[in-house]
Amino acid sequence: MIVLGTINGFFTDKEARHSALCKAFDLVLMEEAGRATLAETLLPIKPTKRFAQIGDQQQLPPFGLSEEEVDQVFEELGDTELRRALFSRAHMEAMRVSPFESVFESDLPGFSRFRLDVNRRSHPWLVDNVVKPWYPFVKHDPLRSAEREPDLLQLHDVQGVEAHPSPAGTSWRNLKEVEVVLQDIDRVLAQEQDGQPRFEPDDINVITFYQAQVDAIKAALRARAILHEASQAP
Repeated sequence: MIVLGTINGFFTDKEARHSALCKAFDLVLMEEAGRATLAETLLPIKPTKRFAQIGDQQQLPPFGLSEEEVDQVFEELGDTELRRALFSRAHMEAMRVSPFESVFESDLPGFSRFRLDVNRRSHPWLVDNVVKPWYPFVKHDPLRSAEREPDLLQLHDVQGVEAHPSPAGTSWRNLKEVEVVLQDIDRVLAQEQDGQPRFEPDDINVITFYQAQVDAIKAALRARAILHEASQAP
């Protein structure tokens, strides 16, 4: 039997908590372990014989206290006997580090550690220039090469101007970048494979951070009759 649930939700759900099937597990697998606090890590350990964590300590930290919140607590409580009895600054700062990171980055015995050191998803250029600075041990897929996939990655240095579309607007757009997006879409749609179009408009996804830029790109695509009604979700 496989049971799925969030860390806190699983152990606060009355039906799951009182079910005989949920009293003990042969294996508990915790995903996104790098974001779990000490308390959240201890909860799923109790009912299991074996415990495995999957995580990435280089990504988002646990939902602990920020440095500013730690400073605020010490400022409000002051150097009182009660505060010293309850916690120290080192204890509160430790809440920002997950047990997964503490164990994975240490030499503590009794733990098996495995690194996924081959990135089979990203373009080789991205692995070498974006991923490796954070994960020096990662290698790109040996079956892929930038030479064999020249059209999968294009980087453009656009010297446009970001501006609000209206004086009262708060979002941004860059019309020069819109032109570059259209050029890239034209390049992709012009590709053929076995005499047929390699891609259709619905195969293309454009991602941008600003709603005003989304609106500008949509307007340009509609003008070219490229944007289908089914593809107009923001």
